Amino acid sequence: MSKLSKDILGRIKKENITPISRWRFVVLHAILWILVTLAVVFGSMAMSVIFRVIDGADWEIARQVGKNSFHSFALILPYIWIAVLGLIIFLASKLFEHTKKGYRYGHFVVAASSVVISVVFGAGLYFVGVGDTVHAALSNNVPTYAQWEENRDKMMVAPDRGALVGRITEFKSDDEIVLVDLKGNVWEVDISNAEIQQESMLRARMPIGVIGGKTSENTFNAKRIVPWRPDKKPPIAPQQLRGKNIKRPI
Repeated sequence: MSKLSKDILGRIKKENITPISRWRFVVLHAILWILVTLAVVFGSMAMSVIFRVIDGADWEIARQVGKNSFHSFALILPYIWIAVLGLIIFLASKLFEHTKKGYRYGHFVVAASSVVISVVFGAGLYFVGVGDTVHAALSNNVPTYAQWEENRDKMMVAPDRGALVGRITEFKSDDEIVLVDLKGNVWEVDISNAEIQQESMLRARMPIGVIGGKTSENTFNAKRIVPWRPDKKPPIAPQQLRGKNIKRPI
């Protein structure tokens, strides 16, 4: 008997180590694979929400607010979901390494494979609407998540850089509207020369993004108006709303 075999037997006797029965090993291995699968599923769901947030972002407003292209892209990124995805990929990689043949693969290969799988399946889940469903459910039922989303949107309110996001509260005339931005500030917006994108009908309480220029402390000259996400509800000013619509050619 070799010295190594003697050392192993000696340790077994000393520490009173008993072998794991086959059925117990099979059950533990099955549980491990279930956890790996769940990690992949949750990672794909997180990726689908990332796709949803990025695709649903208003890039035109972001470009106006951002100091450069990189800063504009950074304003759009859903960091909370990127952090969640990173944690899930880390856990999935660690779990996979403990499977029967997982030790054969390097850390980088396992992590990179987890990212690729999350991106591929996440794209599929996004296209069937899972990203929208998860995002809406969290926004409507988890106050902390809703607050994060609100704070993220508030970064798009930058009148000094020529961008406003808020809700129409009053039509003062065919050429002027009152808007309350996401931070609760009231603006009189001149829309006489504004180009209105997509939805050509402006309505009371309609959420919009405005690109233009600040003309005074509470007045703004609009050059372009784009629809904002309809599920957002900026503060409403106490002004009396008139059920008036303004329609302009796109």
